[in-house]
Amino acid sequence: MKRTEFVKLCAKTLREKGFTGRNDNFFRKSDNGVILTVWLHRSFFDNHYYIEFAYSFSELNNRPLSPKYNEADVRCGKI
Repeated sequence: MKRTEFVKLCAKTLREKGFTGRNDNFFRKSDNGVILTVWLHRSFFDNHYYIEFAYSFSELNNRPLSPKYNEADVRCGKI
């Protein structure tokens, strides 16, 4: 599977679940101010793909809607 196919498949699924985003970065903000951000990555070494996700709390630190991975409050790592 090529990277574009992986991103397209994941983007379709994430959008069906209420996420918005662009390229390989998707996010969804809940009513209580929690932002779940999902990044899609391809391994540099093999034909492996990863989904990386993190949570941000907009009321605590006034983050933008799509924070960068290092700006997230809880970084959950890769799946």
